[in-house]
Amino acid sequence: MQKEDWGLYFHIPFCEHRCSYCDFFSTADCGFEKIERYFSRLSREFDLFARSVDKRTVHVQSVYFGGGTPSYAPASEITSLLSKILAEFDITEDIEITVEVNPHSALQETLSAYMEARVNRLSIGVQSLNPNELTILERIHSVNDCLTTVDVARKTGFHNISLDFIYGIPGQTMQSWKKTLEDAAAVHAEHISAYMLMLEKGTKMTGLLQSGALQLPDEDAVAEMYEFAHLFLGKSGYEHYEVSNFAKPGYASQHNIHYWKRKPYKGFGM
Repeated sequence: MQKEDWGLYFHIPFCEHRCSYCDFFSTADCGFEKIERYFSRLSREFDLFARSVDKRTVHVQSVYFGGGTPSYAPASEITSLLSKILAEFDITEDIEITVEVNPHSALQETLSAYMEARVNRLSIGVQSLNPNELTILERIHSVNDCLTTVDVARKTGFHNISLDFIYGIPGQTMQSWKKTLEDAAAVHAEHISAYMLMLEKGTKMTGLLQSGALQLPDEDAVAEMYEFAHLFLGKSGYEHYEVSNFAKPGYASQHNIHYWKRKPYKGFGM
């Protein structure tokens, strides 16, 4: 019986702090009892899925914990759920297991627990390596926190690290964007994501822009930032394999590819 490669996504909607631009489904500063109840229900949802499919036809190729901020939850919640997933299904030899982390909550013991549980890819929510831009985005980490997190991840044994960035930030210039990407390339991340800032109704940043308290770069400047990312990262050894994503050879995200190619894919959570 032929097996199909599946991707599994688990949404962890908890954050320590809600950023000014964010409209993802998430909740900030909630108690750990609530997190524990959520993971219990997430586990039950997975159990229902596992019983509903013919496991003889399923190869799990990608497991992705996104958010929110998965690293804000106790590491034991992530690792226990992952242990259940790996015990329930056959996995491909090249399975990619990703956890999104923020520098403020990616502690040494957290990353070590992930590594022991077979997580083999980290996606770090850096967003900018400019302190003023981090303040505008209301990120609660510093530039140094970001660089330290990459260093700790390397020492923990992670060899597949993705860094997330945003361009088109209020007050951002081509010079600051260029510096961010140069600094990102200097830490030799295997994967870089560069997302244009999208403003949604109801976010704090949208209100500030409407009031005139903040001003976006003009459209031409934002287009130039995208073009610079394409050219600079290409020269730095990254393949521009998808609209917002760049990877060193062999490090394109299986999660992204699975989604874009519409391969079998299942999401869990709220």
